[in-house]
Amino acid sequence: MQGMDAVIVNGNTGNLYSVYNALSFLGYQVKITQNADEILSSRRVVMPGVGAFAAFMQGLQQTGLQEAVLGVIKKQIPILGICVGMQVLLDQGEENGLHPGLGILPGTVKRFPDSKTLTIPQTGWNTFQIEDETDPLFRGLPQQSYVYFNHAYYCAPDSSQDISATTEYGIKYASAVRRENVVGVQFHPEKSHKVGLKLLSNFMSM
Repeated sequence: MQGMDAVIVNGNTGNLYSVYNALSFLGYQVKITQNADEILSSRRVVMPGVGAFAAFMQGLQQTGLQEAVLGVIKKQIPILGICVGMQVLLDQGEENGLHPGLGILPGTVKRFPDSKTLTIPQTGWNTFQIEDETDPLFRGLPQQSYVYFNHAYYCAPDSSQDISATTEYGIKYASAVRRENVVGVQFHPEKSHKVGLKLLSNFMSM
């Protein structure tokens, strides 16, 4: 889109304006859209999501945006999935039964194991361990930076090469993924203060 630095995919699932406000604060021209042509012609795409995996996929399908997102990936346009927007990059999710995702990264989204000491969902601040030091998404960010999480399900990619950062919460799991132009974070950068803003800025520089 002429004049726009990025578009935010509106698949009828929430948290769009938090991301919009964060990117606007950084000085970028951003638009929230359900227009497939605008998504396919954009410089960068952000796909935020909250709620259930199946509901997010249903929203993409009902708005006709699933094919647009797949087209963005095929065209090598940088795309960032946030929270459920990251989870649907995988093959399938186990929330409320087994549901297909976009199938960009082989793997499954699973529920955290029950715990006597940890609250599920994980809600609040936790750290990440950068596994891929070459990933430009984490440029200038130190190990064990704190970011904000809110999720009961986690991504389990089949290949460790797709995992760019991990987090410990009862288990060690993938809190960020990357393959070529596709990146995803389980945490919410738009709610993660200076660390989150730096990460969003890094994505916008990709």
